[in-house]
Amino acid sequence: MALKLQGSNTLFSQLLRANRSFAEMLEALTTLRNIFVSYHHWEDQDFYDKLAEVCANEFYPVADRSLEWPFESENPDYIMQRIRDEYITGTSCTIVLCGRNTPWRKYVDWEIKATLDRSHGLLGIALPNARRDFAGRIIVPDRLFDNMQTRYAKLVNWQQLIAPGGLDLLKLWIEFAKSSPTMLISNDRPLMKRNGIPPSDFSGMLESLLALTAPRK
Repeated sequence: MALKLQGSNTLFSQLLRANRSFAEMLEALTTLRNIFVSYHHWEDQDFYDKLAEVCANEFYPVADRSLEWPFESENPDYIMQRIRDEYITGTSCTIVLCGRNTPWRKYVDWEIKATLDRSHGLLGIALPNARRDFAGRIIVPDRLFDNMQTRYAKLVNWQQLIAPGGLDLLKLWIEFAKSSPTMLISNDRPLMKRNGIPPSDFSGMLESLLALTAPRK
């Protein structure tokens, strides 16, 4: 999916079409929001820290609580309930930091599902290290992609958000995400059962396996 970041005038027009008055939009843009950030801890912690720093005076980003360590249970229903109750409840929007290996992280998928279960806003941010497909499009978690297809979720670019005026644009996008009609939510995809293997890593493993099984000369 190609990144196409719209200007603030277009966003205001879309918010107006969502039946939000100008006064409501102004009030929303000056309201401090609680946001939840889902990301790959081991690779993208620096991006989370930068986002939290940039947003410190405008939002109340949820503390560094994105799941990376398992609960004391392997029951998916129990874990999902814990995610909804302890991580998603009390927030209004989830931001997914889409880095190089984010699409293959099990708990990122679970956090997106819990967000959609609560009908909260959903916004993806494409990080500079994100993978691209053969057409040059950013590769994002499948459940996020499903909701980009229905136009419930949006994808924006990290570089544009850290540029001058980027924070104001992020505020507009969050309000737009919160205004998306819930009938557009797509959340029927089965939960990931384990972390996936990124394409390049899988290719490397396959090459090593073939090398080990090849007849010796």
